[in-house]
Amino acid sequence: MQPIRGRGPDPIAHDIFVSHSSSDAPVALAIVNALESSGIRCWVAPRDIEGGQIWAQAIMTAIENARALVVVFSSHANRSAHVLTEVDTAVRQGCIVVPFRIEAVDPEGALAYHLRTRHWLDALTPELEGHIRRLVDTMSRLLKDAPDSKESPSQPWLRTTPPAQPDPPPPGPPRRWRRTGARIGLVIAGVMAVGAILMSLGRGTGQFEIRDASVPSEPVTLPVRVSGVRFFEAGKEMPATGAREHATRFAAGASRYIYVQLDLEHGVSPREVRVPITCTITDAEGAVLTTMTATGRIQPEWTGSNWASGWGTEGGGTWQSGRYHADCSYGAKSIATGDFEVVGGGAAPAPPVPAGAERLDSRIPELNGRVAAIRYFPDFAGPLTARPDRRYASVFSASDLLYLGIELELDYAAVERKLSIESICVITTADGASFGTMTLPINPEVGWTGSYTAGSFGWQEPGRWSQGTYRIACRVNGRLVARGAVNVR
Repeated sequence: MQPIRGRGPDPIAHDIFVSHSSSDAPVALAIVNALESSGIRCWVAPRDIEGGQIWAQAIMTAIENARALVVVFSSHANRSAHVLTEVDTAVRQGCIVVPFRIEAVDPEGALAYHLRTRHWLDALTPELEGHIRRLVDTMSRLLKDAPDSKESPSQPWLRTTPPAQPDPPPPGPPRRWRRTGARIGLVIAGVMAVGAILMSLGRGTGQFEIRDASVPSEPVTLPVRVSGVRFFEAGKEMPATGAREHATRFAAGASRYIYVQLDLEHGVSPREVRVPITCTITDAEGAVLTTMTATGRIQPEWTGSNWASGWGTEGGGTWQSGRYHADCSYGAKSIATGDFEVVGGGAAPAPPVPAGAERLDSRIPELNGRVAAIRYFPDFAGPLTARPDRRYASVFSASDLLYLGIELELDYAAVERKLSIESICVITTADGASFGTMTLPINPEVGWTGSYTAGSFGWQEPGRWSQGTYRIACRVNGRLVARGAVNVR
């Protein structure tokens, strides 16, 4: 199954490439929203990767056509091979590279070679929105002053003076953002006129200002109030406002895309303005399921509109039973929250946990942490699929599935010494018969606060997976730390 994605901007229609670790996606998307609200065009993965594109090729093309690269630097970025490749490519292409540091860590290895001598923008203290505003100001000035052609790779960036010494960071470990790499479905969004605002099904009282400078001769500042947060289910093509059936409970098997809708009240704009909004959906344990960013538009003379964005798959079966929380933001400002529930039922209900099942405890005392999420993806012969290329799902085709990949996301306190732990994951059929076993290594390095481990089980030829439900149970030293189920059709 190919991932479904919204159409991104033209690969050459951007000024800045935003490089980041997937764990820092919420910060990266807040930066993108702020830059684009100021009329600076951005390219960020996975938002701007077209369906069917080769991931690496899309990124290389985007960097080649960028005038500058902003790298969200953290401990996650420090050990990300993808961030290193992007920074190295940008330097070789002559892009201006601007590190935006969100953790008090220094670059290591090849990243240190590229970044140590460059001017840093630190965001180590609270009030991220203020730091992002300073980044927007810096990039606006930089792009205005810089020639259209790229710099020589050997030319250092010395266009601004170093910032004042920041206040010391607050005590305790840095805040860690978690984001899954889920690419099963993607955002479909828009802003449309509405005749009336219906009853709110969420907490939508956030007030904010839209700042649109995409037309330099006519900048617009528009006061906005979120009057409601609502949810609806639909297919890939988002229905018109009047055709939506809003709800807060959805059937697991029958739900294709579940959309978040924000009802907006605002002043009259003299021209069309763009509204980039990000919504992050988390499950009951706080693990991030997906982060959706889309830009809607408000037309002149409108005083009310709505923004909507959805996630899922056209065939359904992606959503598992449970409670979910949506937190939406404009730039770095949280503007609305809401909750909905997915329950068993429909064409492919989530398999129930058997009565009397072994107690689940996601904690891993040996690691001083826990399993934050368990995910599944189709894998193939050869090396394990790289994480950016995994297509997470819970429903698979019996005729296409070769290997079933299992990924555990781990969250823990800063590691003080190198550890070597194993998680044994057992796959069973619906009647409890053992089907397969894999060992997932957990080997965090000193200083890490989170990581992923994955493995796969299957065959090189298709047709070996029978249709039905398969349960997965992962244990560490005999304790059940993660479990779930997938459907093969």
